[in-house]
Amino acid sequence: MYRFVNSLCLGHSLPASGLAGALPRAALALAVLAAGSAAATEPPGAREETCAEPPQGRWRIVGQRRLPAEIYLQGFEIDAAGHWWLSGGRYGESALWTLSPQGSPRRPRRQALPEHIFAEGLSRRDGASWILSWRAGELRRWADGAPAAEVVARYAGQGWGLAWVPEREAFVMSNGGSQLQWRAAADFALQAQTPVRRGRVPVPWLNELEWQAGALWANVWRSDELLRIDPDSGCVTLVLDLAGLWPPGERPRRAEVLNGVAVDPRDDQLWVSGKLWGRAFALDWQAPGQEWQPPMRDEQPPDQEEPPTAEGQPAAQDQPAALGQESPRQ
Repeated sequence: MYRFVNSLCLGHSLPASGLAGALPRAALALAVLAAGSAAATEPPGAREETCAEPPQGRWRIVGQRRLPAEIYLQGFEIDAAGHWWLSGGRYGESALWTLSPQGSPRRPRRQALPEHIFAEGLSRRDGASWILSWRAGELRRWADGAPAAEVVARYAGQGWGLAWVPEREAFVMSNGGSQLQWRAAADFALQAQTPVRRGRVPVPWLNELEWQAGALWANVWRSDELLRIDPDSGCVTLVLDLAGLWPPGERPRRAEVLNGVAVDPRDDQLWVSGKLWGRAFALDWQAPGQEWQPPMRDEQPPDQEEPPTAEGQPAAQDQPAALGQESPRQ
């Protein structure tokens, strides 16, 4: 840069008249180069927005459902027919789980993923489950009824949470940072990024994602908070503190962090769960100043029986996790 300006203004004994004309040109050149440099380094959608401090919302439990206790829950979806789709993680244990609608006597179905895959976020689109991998950089599509999943796209970096946004005909993905990545439906190419902030503070560790009524729900790794995010500004607009949902002292000893959020499209009911919880909770929620409406579904106690595993055997009794069992990424 110094040599460029020097050649314009000072080099080779430039006469005074030439110097007067060169200075405006040098200033213009500096401005153009600075603007180009900024444009080259600024990611799409990364312009700063002013975010207000988000309010704390209220919530209440209006239902529960037992899950197979061995699911290390990563992704969670409910389809229009009431079937539940869950991706379970960990190397050598990753799988796609399918549960029939509540009240069905059918056993949960487990379909194993390749052993080298640590399955992550899951979304549903066009009669298939779309599943991220943590470090392999592979997006898999598992069509309903197909014997196995196929790799349909590759991406750089880690994969954490995934949601399909029908209004935008695009996927939105998290990778453990504070950015939402918008990806094309056709080839999963990166289209734009939206930084997520709580007030003025970036929100790292964004994990499982779910789209509902024009906004995104997001789990935050190792946090009991569920965040509602404006997809355009990236501002957190509401916080649900779920620390009292199922206190750690009351959970099974091997149960880990809160993770997993889904919306039932039949009644817009919000469901949440966690890793190795063996249980999901239906929640009603509201922003400050709103009045409670009658519950979307009747209050119901948790099921009395643990559901059978995919092989039809009772779920294993809760045991403390072995030392070293915890993954560096939950």
